[in-house]
Amino acid sequence: MFICAGCGVHRTAVSEKTETASERQTVADYRYLSERLGIDVTSKDEQHLALYKEAAGWLGTPYRYGGPLSRDVIVRGWSCKFINRYIS
Repeated sequence: MFICAGCGVHRTAVSEKTETASERQTVADYRYLSERLGIDVTSKDEQHLALYKEAAGWLGTPYRYGGPLSRDVIVRGWSCKFINRYIS
């Protein structure tokens, strides 16, 4: 708070940045991905955030040799799809 001694005017200075809901969600995403993937995901990794989210979603998916069921995945097909989506 600033007080002008000559005129008695009071002003409140806002110096703290208020975090938005979107920023809080992003921080929560970084924390979740860090725990799920076992790596330190920070704001420096923002360009890779979609990639990390995709990878975290696939963790624990079973591999089935010889062909997938609806809940299984063939690594070769998944790899091609993944590379085409995030690398190309």
